Amino acid sequence: MLSEVLQTPWQTAAILIGRLIFAAVFLMAVAFKFMDMGATAGYIAAAGFPFPLFLAWCAAVLEVVLVLCFLTGAFFTPAALVAAAYVLFLAFAFHGPSHWAG
Repeated sequence: MLSEVLQTPWQTAAILIGRLIFAAVFLMAVAFKFMDMGATAGYIAAAGFPFPLFLAWCAAVLEVVLVLCFLTGAFFTPAALVAAAYVLFLAFAFHGPSHWAG
């Protein structure tokens, strides 16, 4: 027996708007990286990570993949989980406890 999940038009619109917002946020981030990859690498180096230019390119590629997943819906759940982990990593690595004033 198959059960169908029924959504109202409002729920469908809310899901679409959410996907577009997340795609826009990551598109903005990757656009800034492509505009000045050197500055992004410098910011990564200042945080103490090795191979900053390589990591900057890895971040840009990941963000492009996330944008494509959010816009197309392909691999949406895994992409959302990767995006959440990525944002949490960035929050702690670049803005976390080591940067808080005592």
